[in-house]
Amino acid sequence: MNKENIDGDAIRSFQFKLAQKGRASGLADLMLKILKRKSWKSFFCRDADATYSHKRWEDFVTTKPLAGLGEDFGVLKKLTKGNAELEEAWDAEVQGKPGGDKRSKKAREINVDIINVDRPTGTSRDRSLRVLREKAPELLQRVIDGELSPHRAMIFGGFRKEATPFVLGTRAVKRMSSEEKNKFFSWLKSEYGIG
Repeated sequence: MNKENIDGDAIRSFQFKLAQKGRASGLADLMLKILKRKSWKSFFCRDADATYSHKRWEDFVTTKPLAGLGEDFGVLKKLTKGNAELEEAWDAEVQGKPGGDKRSKKAREINVDIINVDRPTGTSRDRSLRVLREKAPELLQRVIDGELSPHRAMIFGGFRKEATPFVLGTRAVKRMSSEEKNKFFSWLKSEYGIG
């Protein structure tokens, strides 16, 4: 059995499990296998007796079966949450590559699609995984292995500052109800003579 047949079987199994709409287990593991092996780029489907090829992960996800998964991109992305290795593999496929022709009609169409994918920004988990992949792969591996959270890895890598007790305290006060604030300020006054 060649690689294309194995990859096609994994993809067909994934298509079948997706069709069961949440009743199937092992979706995350199958998706990770497909992403890591890059099976989605070219695979043989026995049911159609055809080989299908895709240039972009998004095209594979949204193309109807048997040539693709026929799934909403955002819905499938939700399956990656909480699995750092899968989130990282997903992001590695959707992240645009620098350079190339940015003026042709085809390039503009692709760029619009990439924008619609919601690039990770700010302090999001996705953004953290992308920064770690690009700048600190050893810390990314510790996140994937479950040793560190993405936030803690970003702090260790010097990409994010750790919040001081003062900052944490002000955030906590902002989230307090009026009753909790009254109790807190009463405690400050009795404990420190403040207020």
